[in-house]
Amino acid sequence: MNKFLLPIAIAIFSNEALAEVAAAQPAEPSALASIFPLIVFLALMYFIALRPQMKRVKRHQNLVNEIKKGDKVITAGGIMGKVTKLASDGEEAVEVEIAKGVKVNIVKSTLAGFPTAEEAEKSANDNKSGAKGKKVA
Repeated sequence: MNKFLLPIAIAIFSNEALAEVAAAQPAEPSALASIFPLIVFLALMYFIALRPQMKRVKRHQNLVNEIKKGDKVITAGGIMGKVTKLASDGEEAVEVEIAKGVKVNIVKSTLAGFPTAEEAEKSANDNKSGAKGKKVA
């Protein structure tokens, strides 16, 4: 039996056999090819998540800077009111009248936007039609 196994063992462990196996293996990918998927992933994350968020922040900052006395606004909490006093330099709050004679100070960054004409009309009708005095459960 040893006569048959010896030639096979020599063929397996010979330099020629090892050279053939090494030549059959594919070459290692370059550094650029291994980094490319990471670069594509980061680019996608920028365009899908970061860029739209930066646009929203910029739009909100412009909205906060454009507010003037007399504007009707909506807070992030859903409270609608009319700006009665703007913040002076260094202050981050504005005074908003949410009902007749009820004024609150609201931080500028919590202002969500301006109400649509329909929302403003509904709010005005609620204030005029005696919304005061109604009990809330």
